[in-house]
Amino acid sequence: DVYKRQYPYNYTEATKTVRWPDFAHIPPGAERIIPVYINVDKTEADDLLRLFYAFAVEFYDSIDQYGEVIGVHYRPEHPDTIYYGVDLFFNEGDLTCAEQNPSVGDVINLNAKVRIDGNTTAKNVLVRFFDGEEQIATDQIIIELDPPDSFAIVSVPFEIKSDYHLLYAIVDPDSLFGELDETNNVVKLELMTGKGAPIQQVVNFPNPFKDYTEFTYILGKSMTDVSIKVFTLRGRHVRTFDMCPTELGYNAYGWDGRDNRGDQIANGTYIYKVVATDEDGEKYEVIERLVRMR
Repeated sequence: DVYKRQYPYNYTEATKTVRWPDFAHIPPGAERIIPVYINVDKTEADDLLRLFYAFAVEFYDSIDQYGEVIGVHYRPEHPDTIYYGVDLFFNEGDLTCAEQNPSVGDVINLNAKVRIDGNTTAKNVLVRFFDGEEQIATDQIIIELDPPDSFAIVSVPFEIKSDYHLLYAIVDPDSLFGELDETNNVVKLELMTGKGAPIQQVVNFPNPFKDYTEFTYILGKSMTDVSIKVFTLRGRHVRTFDMCPTELGYNAYGWDGRDNRGDQIANGTYIYKVVATDEDGEKYEVIERLVRMR
């Protein structure tokens, strides 16, 4: 019985390391409780705390879905968290509209192609669709996604209510899988009818940046208001710039890498959103990424 199996271990006194050379294979989405009994005669300071943290410091996933030994080694970012060998992601262009030349008032189907890489099966994969900041429909669930399958298509209906929509899909939006890479979980689609794209060529330069970067964008018409908002990948608000340039054509706005409190932001990847409002009160936005590297 696999649930009653005892796994032999090796203990190294010099490094105070316990290793299980043959341990249960636990893919994401599955649950298994394996009790570990430890006799501790005496501890000093934080020895016991360090002992419990050590269980997840290194994890070797050596069995693939066919039972073959592959010997993949993962070292988690955080010492008390096991990270598995799975990456859920989108490529550019993986969010599409099935209908040709849609118009305002049409109900279309949005299709997101969710891809997977790694050596383990992902179960109950969550996909969430947005129109700007408003969620479209309910959360969609992929029951099971295997690396050999490469991808799965998820669809939701969407009613076009204006000439411009910025749509995007997020896979694993709540970060439940502890993926190898969480920077590729978002894909966007600009849906335009009639007027076309009011904000174009949104970039920041340099990117990555050290001490200074400049947000640049082209407006298809003059706006009454333009703002730029910066967030972490987890959605925490970092900085807002109001009263940015609103003129037709090329515009630029500089940033020294400080947050709303005046502190320098940490190294890493951030999301920024350029939001423009026209004289009719219609809002348009474009989302891009920047990298701080000092």
